[in-house]
Amino acid sequence: MINFKRGLNPLTPEEEKKLGEWWEEKYSKSKKSSDWSWKGKGKIIQSALLKCNNDHCAYCDCHLLKDDRGFEIDHFKPKTTFLLDAFTYSNLFPCCRECNKRGNKYDTLLLKPDETNFQFEEYFRYDSRTGKILPNELKSVENQKRAEITIKIFNLNSGSKPLNRFNAIKKEVAYNTPFDERPYRYGY
Repeated sequence: MINFKRGLNPLTPEEEKKLGEWWEEKYSKSKKSSDWSWKGKGKIIQSALLKCNNDHCAYCDCHLLKDDRGFEIDHFKPKTTFLLDAFTYSNLFPCCRECNKRGNKYDTLLLKPDETNFQFEEYFRYDSRTGKILPNELKSVENQKRAEITIKIFNLNSGSKPLNRFNAIKKEVAYNTPFDERPYRYGY
């Protein structure tokens, strides 16, 4: 997870409010979170979010989101619990399919990548032997707890993620790829 530099909101406050109210009404009636539309705003939001993070997942930092990992828009605060925030730009992040599998899991201690002064090293460390992201044991107990919760909820060390990171970072060190074009921007 790298600091997410959010760009300008492509929606007006009125559009966000209207979309949130629309979603609240729709979800309250159907209790279904799938098969819903962005009311024509999906491409605008997608474009704005991808620019913010140079096509990286806001959570695991894989790059390019346009490849086989797929691009999804994550609702940091789940859209089925925080209904009016469903279309609030500050609640939306670009992510890969794997990180978006968290469903409705949420904790108030969950790290949000666009928090003021968020820095990877304040919470995490990269283990270059295993490819895993671990809580930084040199930081406060609170920071370590927040890192643990974030790693667990976003499944940052599940499946092939550690091996993919390990191989990509090892390869990129040799090729000297520009920082924002690297498949992961930590571990160097």
